[in-house]
Amino acid sequence: MTEVDALRAYRRDVFVALRRDPERARELRKWERAVADAGTIDEARRASDEVGKLLDTACREVHGA
Repeated sequence: MTEVDALRAYRRDVFVALRRDPERARELRKWERAVADAGTIDEARRASDEVGKLLDTACREVHGA
Protein backbone atom coordinates (compact mmCIF):
# COMPACT_ATOMS: atom_id res chain seq x y z
CA MET A 1 0.00 0.00 0.00
CA THR A 2 1.39 3.39 -0.95
CA GLU A 3 1.31 6.42 1.33
CA VAL A 4 -1.45 7.89 -0.82
CA ASP A 5 -3.48 4.70 -0.51
CA ALA A 6 -2.97 4.70 3.26
CA LEU A 7 -4.10 8.33 3.50
CA ARG A 8 -7.18 7.59 1.40
CA ALA A 9 -8.04 4.61 3.59
CA TYR A 10 -7.59 6.70 6.75
CA ARG A 11 -9.80 9.50 5.41
CA ARG A 12 -12.44 6.95 4.42
CA ASP A 13 -12.34 5.38 7.87
CA VAL A 14 -12.75 8.78 9.55
CA PHE A 15 -15.65 9.58 7.22
CA VAL A 16 -17.33 6.29 8.16
CA ALA A 17 -16.69 6.84 11.88
CA LEU A 18 -18.31 10.28 11.68
CA ARG A 19 -21.44 8.92 10.05
CA ARG A 20 -21.77 5.49 11.66
CA ASP A 21 -23.58 6.88 14.69
CA PRO A 22 -26.82 8.64 13.64
CA GLU A 23 -26.65 11.13 16.53
CA ARG A 24 -23.09 12.11 15.71
CA ALA A 25 -23.98 12.42 12.02
CA ARG A 26 -26.83 14.77 12.95
CA GLU A 27 -24.50 16.81 15.16
CA LEU A 28 -21.97 17.05 12.33
CA ARG A 29 -24.60 18.29 9.88
CA LYS A 30 -25.88 20.78 12.46
CA TRP A 31 -22.44 22.28 13.04
CA GLU A 32 -21.55 22.27 9.34
CA ARG A 33 -24.72 24.27 8.69
CA ALA A 34 -23.85 26.61 11.57
CA VAL A 35 -20.46 27.30 9.97
CA ALA A 36 -22.07 27.98 6.61
CA ASP A 37 -24.77 30.21 8.11
CA ALA A 38 -22.55 32.06 10.60
CA GLY A 39 -23.09 35.79 10.64
CA THR A 40 -19.77 36.59 12.27
CA ILE A 41 -16.30 35.13 12.30
CA ASP A 42 -16.72 34.33 16.01
CA GLU A 43 -19.86 32.29 15.30
CA ALA A 44 -18.04 30.45 12.52
CA ARG A 45 -15.09 29.73 14.82
CA ARG A 46 -17.32 28.37 17.58
CA ALA A 47 -19.14 26.09 15.15
CA SER A 48 -15.83 25.03 13.57
CA ASP A 49 -14.53 24.10 17.01
CA GLU A 50 -17.50 21.76 17.43
CA VAL A 51 -16.81 20.15 14.04
CA GLY A 52 -13.19 19.74 15.14
CA LYS A 53 -14.24 17.96 18.33
CA LEU A 54 -16.30 15.50 16.30
CA LEU A 55 -13.35 14.93 13.94
CA ASP A 56 -10.99 14.39 16.88
CA THR A 57 -13.31 11.76 18.32
CA ALA A 58 -13.60 9.99 14.96
CA CYS A 59 -9.81 10.05 14.52
CA ARG A 60 -9.30 8.53 17.97
CA GLU A 61 -11.76 5.76 17.09
CA VAL A 62 -9.92 5.03 13.85
CA HIS A 63 -6.61 4.83 15.73
CA GLY A 64 -8.21 2.63 18.37
CA ALA A 65 -7.24 4.98 21.19
